[in-house]
Amino acid sequence: MNDLKSVTEKFFEIQSNPGIFFKKFLESAKKNTSQKRISKGILYNIRPYQAHRAGFKQGKEIKSLSKNTKNIHIYYLDHNDNVVLIEIYGQCEKIINREFYFYKKNSIESAYFDDSERIRNITLSSLIDGKFIQDINVGRYGTSIYTYQYIDNLVKLILVNQKEYDQDESSTFQILFDYSDEEPSRIVNIFPNGYEEQIFP
Repeated sequence: MNDLKSVTEKFFEIQSNPGIFFKKFLESAKKNTSQKRISKGILYNIRPYQAHRAGFKQGKEIKSLSKNTKNIHIYYLDHNDNVVLIEIYGQCEKIINREFYFYKKNSIESAYFDDSERIRNITLSSLIDGKFIQDINVGRYGTSIYTYQYIDNLVKLILVNQKEYDQDESSTFQILFDYSDEEPSRIVNIFPNGYEEQIFP
């Protein structure tokens, strides 16, 4: 709960003056960049199965920006091949959302800004021996906590607890994974009332 409070406080601190933080994060990311990679779609799953959980297959690397910029991702990597910045393009070259990444020994934090340089959300991931244990997400409309459960080092279940700021009670659901040759073959959201929503493929 202390982590949730800390991330929430940081989110509202950035939200109160996003321009200063955006400039600071961008300068740091560009300074620490040693290489760039461009893709159509999500190329890196920085958190477990990000692309699949969004309903997409893994993206494909391309050599340069195409005329159709929608869903183009530019990845900025540091000398350790860690992604420090992702630029995500919209319908035209002027629409760019940016997600900044910060690494510590047992955590990864990201800050997502929209094309107007306003903070959209912050996510803090906790890891043990390189394995994701929990994501805490704080955004404009509320908070969510994702808790990972594993079987044989594969994510089998993610418990989600989420709450909008104007709600008194939080809601929960589960994300269930099936695999084929250790790659996700099916991902389903399961809600307390028994309703199931397949999100991948």
